[in-house]
Amino acid sequence: MKLMLISPNWKWCEEDKNVDYPFPPYNLCLLAAIVRDQKICEDIKVLDAFVGDMSLSDVKSAIEEFKPDVVGTTVLMDQLCDAGHMITKITKEVNSETITIMGGVYATMNPKRAAEDLNLDYVVVGEGEYIFPHMLKYFKGEEKELPLKGIMYRKDGNIVFNGRSDFVTDMDSLPIPAWDLIDFPAYSDHVARQFSPDSPRDLPYVRLYTSRGCPFTCSFCQVPKIAGHTVRRQSAKRVLDELEFITKTFGIKSFMNSDDNFLATSKDNLKEFLLGLRDRKLGLTWIFEDVGVMHLTKEKIDWLP
Repeated sequence: MKLMLISPNWKWCEEDKNVDYPFPPYNLCLLAAIVRDQKICEDIKVLDAFVGDMSLSDVKSAIEEFKPDVVGTTVLMDQLCDAGHMITKITKEVNSETITIMGGVYATMNPKRAAEDLNLDYVVVGEGEYIFPHMLKYFKGEEKELPLKGIMYRKDGNIVFNGRSDFVTDMDSLPIPAWDLIDFPAYSDHVARQFSPDSPRDLPYVRLYTSRGCPFTCSFCQVPKIAGHTVRRQSAKRVLDELEFITKTFGIKSFMNSDDNFLATSKDNLKEFLLGLRDRKLGLTWIFEDVGVMHLTKEKIDWLP
């Protein structure tokens, strides 16, 4: 089975052509790593149409050349949803038998809208790390049934949906994303806003996502609805091991943590991570991108390397 995971070019549908999201496709690379570790697919390709500023015809040509059995795509937000549906459309134009799957925030929050696309075979609703490999095994005939929860699809003219997927509870079980499947320097060697206070301190850099969920109920934010109110975190050792691996593999000089509430982590875990940065002597500068300063204390400041 050949799997192609595509991040659309948001400029296809964004009115503001200055939109710039130079973030590596973390979710697609994570799914690729899981599928590869489980030896489900013989050939996996991750294609980021945005970072390459690819046209629809460019992506269509890439699909024609790769000849995938399954195409998965992701959409970050509702206002960019058309770009995701453009991927399913050109996929079916290349080969109507290719299975199309969409996940991400848009698919999770508006699955019925996504499912109106007749070129889209399956919508993943919720976190896909357990669901996606199960689906691929079903397509290969290695599973007798589709996942009971977490997907929306059409059957005999009716929509089938039995609820969103379960949350990943063991965050340490998630592998390091398959960064080798993308052009890593295309993301790590530059930033969109060089002089912004939330830009990395040194290049090249990596953006880390080490937890999910938020205990707060801010009126403007969807995170609790997307990822739940219970905060699920990777252990300090797991994060430090990943940082050490990326540093040795790609030569990064800094990292950004994009967790919503990193400083609200358990006191012991935070202390182990901050002191571990110092002990491992990785020589990295860093920034916590989204941090509630109400959690910052003098004791925590003293732990900073």
